[in-house]
Amino acid sequence: MRIPFAILASLSLVFAQPAQNIRQEFQNPSKAYRPMVRWWWPGGDVTDAELRREVRQLDEAGFGGGEIQPFVIGLNPKMPADVRARVNDYLTPAFFRHVRAALDEARAQGLWLDYTFGSGWPFGGGMEITPELASLELRYSHQAVHGPMHFRGKPPEPKAASGLGAAVAALSGVPDYLPEGWQERMEKRSRLVAVVAYRGSEAQVGPRQQQFLANPDGDVKRTGMLEESSAVVLTGRLTADGSLDWDVPEGDWQIFTFKQFPADLRVVGGAGAGPQLVMDHMNRDAFLAHTRRVGESAREHVGNYFGTGFGPSSATAWRCTDRIGRTICSPNFRSGAVMI
Repeated sequence: MRIPFAILASLSLVFAQPAQNIRQEFQNPSKAYRPMVRWWWPGGDVTDAELRREVRQLDEAGFGGGEIQPFVIGLNPKMPADVRARVNDYLTPAFFRHVRAALDEARAQGLWLDYTFGSGWPFGGGMEITPELASLELRYSHQAVHGPMHFRGKPPEPKAASGLGAAVAALSGVPDYLPEGWQERMEKRSRLVAVVAYRGSEAQVGPRQQQFLANPDGDVKRTGMLEESSAVVLTGRLTADGSLDWDVPEGDWQIFTFKQFPADLRVVGGAGAGPQLVMDHMNRDAFLAHTRRVGESAREHVGNYFGTGFGPSSATAWRCTDRIGRTICSPNFRSGAVMI
């Protein structure tokens, strides 16, 4: 096996160092190799003096930098109006003046800073994430039938309902209000996606034994089995009132109705003015709107620091699963995923 010359040269430099030098580098590594922390801010309710002090504390504790995350988690949900105004002073010139103060101190100490690409999780919030750019979910209902028979009637439709994600956001202190007319615009996004039948057995579901880490419809006692090749798309056979006429072939069949709903999710811990709707992560327009709100404002106000020791971080925050047993969806999933 041939080893590239560049690798051999690098290895020779490493092994050429005295063992004592290597030992010293491990015992007292440069700041570039230090671990980082997540630096949680109470929204924008901070002072330059305190930020500078905490940066020095990070340095003294042996950290190399931090990731700024301003949110409302852990704060008093009944905070006075003046305090809430300071907490929600996020992505404003005043907020970024605080960020610059922290960056100045970090540079003086030889540290680095990032900030998350949004407040809280998952991303969204502000007037930029409108009902048309907010997250969607796909729900389903099903009915078991046995053929041969003639099925005439309305297949059961899934219903919209708030889930665990909305409850967690409320517990984090995020209000659930919407501007006038937004609720109606959200509801207009509901639509039937498909009605599909499969030959196969129905799953047996019992009462939930766990309240949070379980299927919201119950615990599966026996898995149902479907024959993939037997799929019959019945969407086009629905009448105007949603009724279905179908001659069911012999055997056990499961009729599934899939419907799209606005997910009605709020950003958990989100700080800032405006509603806190979670963005549609697979919608390019939603992504660009969020980028302009969070990224361009940072670029404008942070100046020469942007991209040189400071930048938005999204390594662990691109989450879009918020409801146990629910599926986040997008009507342009494939094109959106490619374009992002």
